[in-house]
Amino acid sequence: MGKRWLTIGALLLVFMGTMAHPIKLTTGRLTLHTNDSTGQLLLNFFVDDFEAHIRQLYPQPPFNLEQPSNEMILSIQDYIKKNVTVWVDAEPGTLTVQKLQPIEQNVCQVQLLIQFKRLLPVHEVKVKNALLFEAYAKQTNMLQLIINKEAPRMLEFYPNRRVEVLRP
Repeated sequence: MGKRWLTIGALLLVFMGTMAHPIKLTTGRLTLHTNDSTGQLLLNFFVDDFEAHIRQLYPQPPFNLEQPSNEMILSIQDYIKKNVTVWVDAEPGTLTVQKLQPIEQNVCQVQLLIQFKRLLPVHEVKVKNALLFEAYAKQTNMLQLIINKEAPRMLEFYPNRRVEVLRP
């Protein structure tokens, strides 16, 4: 079921990316691995919206997703760190960009590693996701949360609801 939601979200982004897209949306998947105190965060963006906003905040040459510059990666990492936080039992994780790649026409994916001091046991997961809210009034962010191999849970973020808390 987890891959189904990520696939649906990616397909929605792809479909919308083939035309002018009036809907502002990011999708993603957050996977937490309690056995090694790490997690992975995959974020999917419309390239045009994401690049326009990043370049407004961090002036730089146009994006090259095939060969991203260090400046591009660092600006994206800084922006994501300022707008996304994952806490497990009140401990914030450390986010590091691992990969940036185009996945479809006008859709890019940012893969991040999340490291925690400890993740066992998990009593509460709190996620802040404010990506692109300051740029687009009707922005929506959807994030699928998977802890180990449990059933995925869908988190939804809006400009007036930027934080979700789950108690597994």
